[in-house]
Amino acid sequence: MLEAAQAARKAMANDESTIRSAAEKWIAAITALLGLFGLAGLVAGKDSFVGLPKGVLWVAALAALAAVVAAACAIVLANRAAYGWPTVVDVSNDEALERWYVNQRTLVEEAAGRLRTAVRCALVSLAALMVVVGCNALWPRGVAVQITRVDGSGVCGTLIDTKTPTELRIKRPNGEVTSVRAATIKSAVASPGCS
Repeated sequence: MLEAAQAARKAMANDESTIRSAAEKWIAAITALLGLFGLAGLVAGKDSFVGLPKGVLWVAALAALAAVVAAACAIVLANRAAYGWPTVVDVSNDEALERWYVNQRTLVEEAAGRLRTAVRCALVSLAALMVVVGCNALWPRGVAVQITRVDGSGVCGTLIDTKTPTELRIKRPNGEVTSVRAATIKSAVASPGCS
């Protein structure tokens, strides 16, 4: 018990400075977490996913959520590994002192496990962000248009390759392809989507 008592006395002498130092380090962790949300906002800007199919949008949204959750876990676990979690410990009797001493001896193993998990979470976050960027940058998009004919009727859908230079081919949301002769078009405007 003498060794445990000496370790407890030494640890208690540094408690205040350790807690203050850990708090200063957590400021950087919180700043990093807020920076992550800013980065996610840039990746998933308001108009960056316009024109993608709904299935791709769902994949991108789930990947973005996974990236944020994994990055937050990585930040918390890495900081816990480095600085621990401040707690109040009772060492007023021999049993409590012995429990504290046993716990102190396992801290290094726990910290190493947290650090390994933090690295894995950071890699998962990076992979998920790559999925989001891939969906945004690499998935082909069609141009949605609203065409009004001279007779007042309209067609809305995505422009697809035409077979002749005198007509436009429109793929409607239900999958039907409609050909519109250029001579019958009164107006054509870009459309964010068709109902």
